[in-house]
Amino acid sequence: MENLRRSSTVVFGTLLAAGCLSSVRAAEEPVDRGLVAAVVIESWPAVSAAAARAVIARYGVPDEVAPDRLAWIENRPWRRTVVRRMAPLDADAEDRGVIEQAVDYRLTPRQASALKAFDPRLVYDRGARELGSRSEREAVNFLRLNLANDIVSGRMTPDQARALYAQVLRLEGAGKSSSYLQVLYFSR
Repeated sequence: MENLRRSSTVVFGTLLAAGCLSSVRAAEEPVDRGLVAAVVIESWPAVSAAAARAVIARYGVPDEVAPDRLAWIENRPWRRTVVRRMAPLDADAEDRGVIEQAVDYRLTPRQASALKAFDPRLVYDRGARELGSRSEREAVNFLRLNLANDIVSGRMTPDQARALYAQVLRLEGAGKSSSYLQVLYFSR
């Protein structure tokens, strides 16, 4: 019986990866979403697949599996995490935004504008009161959102935050770490 369930889950995942089905959500289908996710990401480009595996390793089985994305809901400290299947870009292309992570956050229009001046990969959804960041790595999302909070709270200007962002990533490249890359320093 277990072999039959596993086989049907693999078939389900293959159909999903091929685009024949739209998605699998928690408590919606009696399939192993972890196995379906593994089948789906096998067809993804390397960067997207690596990001998906890293997020699965940290947060477990996704709440939703679709051919082009995996999603986790309320995977603290995040309100939402989405890993997207994205086509490879030029070798020198900057951050593709494979991982999008969002937190509850209220901003005024002026604050939202200041954050766009800091980094356009920060996304604010005013209706959902949600601030998000898109990156290839969760650590960069932590960094961007921590710096965004520093801007909103008046501890930094967008220019100062951009300079610190570059410095932290330069130091990380040299083997040094910053706690700005590891946790959120605020809660909402």
